[in-house]
Amino acid sequence: MRFCLRAHHMQAQRVAARLAEAGEIWTYLEEQVDADGLNDRCVSALYEAFVNRRLRRSRYQADEDLSQGQAARDLRELTARKWLRPYGETKGRYYQAGPRLRRLREEFAERAVPLRDPYA
Repeated sequence: MRFCLRAHHMQAQRVAARLAEAGEIWTYLEEQVDADGLNDRCVSALYEAFVNRRLRRSRYQADEDLSQGQAARDLRELTARKWLRPYGETKGRYYQAGPRLRRLREEFAERAVPLRDPYA
């Protein structure tokens, strides 16, 4: 019984921490996108790359309801500003965190607080 309660409590701590971190990250990315003079819609692309997902133009285009040209321009601009790094060519191209986004990811990783065992 104690094992199950401990596991549920620690899982709840982890979920709460992830939600709080997601909000902080999103807010920070909004501020940075605004400071760089980029369109607000770019935040979703950066967040996708932040959480270690492969970002594809087609997905970004669909998520933000953009034309192919708009999505390509946004991703090109994010790459030029070192937020994203492209991999592959043409249809196989995807984007992952660039130097600026990796730095932010490392900063958040350093701030991680260990879970508290409620029964220790």
